[in-house]
Amino acid sequence: MKKFTIEYKGWESLKEDTGNDFIFFECTIHPEDTNETSFPVSLPLQLIEQQVEKTIPSGPAILLKIKEGITGWGPQESQIALELNECGIDVEAMVIKAVEANINLEAEAVRWSNLRSTPNLPNEILDDLEDSVSAVKTENENYFLLCTQLEKVISEEVLRLFPVILSSSSDCIRKFRGILVDHIPNFADDLTNLVSEAEENKI
Repeated sequence: MKKFTIEYKGWESLKEDTGNDFIFFECTIHPEDTNETSFPVSLPLQLIEQQVEKTIPSGPAILLKIKEGITGWGPQESQIALELNECGIDVEAMVIKAVEANINLEAEAVRWSNLRSTPNLPNEILDDLEDSVSAVKTENENYFLLCTQLEKVISEEVLRLFPVILSSSSDCIRKFRGILVDHIPNFADDLTNLVSEAEENKI
């Protein structure tokens, strides 16, 4: 079996490119055989969370507390990653363990070697994606803005009519937030679909 050294490079968010704050943890894999070329590996946050839950006894509780404290619409994965670090979790160690547990490095080495044998292919794929990514970013930004505005208007009106919610227990306020989270996305989805239908009919 070939041996590899895993070098953690940090994480990157897709928010600027797509409007969605999904993050990927980047590593460079160095084959110990110096005749072979290093190659990158990216892992989603979900795999790192799984490793935290498996490796750290209090991991599930830490993740739950972090997620309960995050507000806003859409994925907030950058904030989760920052909070993990603030909690004293060795993110680099978790990423390296996740690579070892989830990635077949020998197969990845072969795949990257094949890609290098057709150097124009990655560029062609990126060219095809560029236009669609721009459209997706606008759509995502509009969707999350709509959710934010709906939450603001509904919260203000409900609390004006029923101020007892605001003066009640923190559990009651949490449940109110849960109701908004459960129902606003469906409302936003329906409105978004209606807008798309109206634009198609206009054409």
